[in-house]
Amino acid sequence: MTTNVFDKEAGVLATDSRWSYSLPGVANIYVDNVEFEKIASDGILAFMFAGDSLKINEWKNWINSPNKVVMNQPKPVENGFSICMVDVKTQEIVLEKYQEIRRDGARFAGTGAIAANRCWEENRDPKKAVESAIVEDCFSGGDVKYLDLLSGKNNLSKKDEFSSIKSGVQTRGYVMYFQNQNQNHIPVSEAANADERISQTIAKIAKGDVGMTAPSPAAESQWSDQDREDLTNALLKYYPAK
Repeated sequence: MTTNVFDKEAGVLATDSRWSYSLPGVANIYVDNVEFEKIASDGILAFMFAGDSLKINEWKNWINSPNKVVMNQPKPVENGFSICMVDVKTQEIVLEKYQEIRRDGARFAGTGAIAANRCWEENRDPKKAVESAIVEDCFSGGDVKYLDLLSGKNNLSKKDEFSSIKSGVQTRGYVMYFQNQNQNHIPVSEAANADERISQTIAKIAKGDVGMTAPSPAAESQWSDQDREDLTNALLKYYPAK
């Protein structure tokens, strides 16, 4: 459902581009390559997210606001939310919460974290690590998105439109039934016509009643008061209270 990698030496954040919604015991609904990424940066800090797209959108709106006030950050964070914050100039990790794998020089989150870590150990290439995870993990997919902090190069969408997730899943999304994961995935339009469970879920997504996600097992942990305090204190070092 997602693969996130940060390589400190390379100064690169890289992720897959799949957004998903899971119907427990039934199917996974997903869309790839929309105009909304799991990476954001304001030139001061770079952020890499996993979890609920509705919450991630709130955070990206805050990140992109010209006059950020830390105490107005989106909150409360409860669960289903993973974050890795990196200083753009130094490439140092400022704060991390609920990453799957932590090791010297790298962080990994998402269902593809184990596969990505294995590839990174051999190649020390964060983009290749995500590509490898996409091959092994049926819950990760789409193009590899990246931000190079050293050069500024990236392939992130300039539009950054949250609405593209909803429109994308309706027009070119797919359904993977859990009983048939290795079979061809079915277009959402076809599955919705044949399965009321799918059509009802797509309607909820379209209305904004539920959000697509970039799920990460570690992100399902409950955020504590200390986690929230750590996040606020880390932000205050870069965006002093006004």
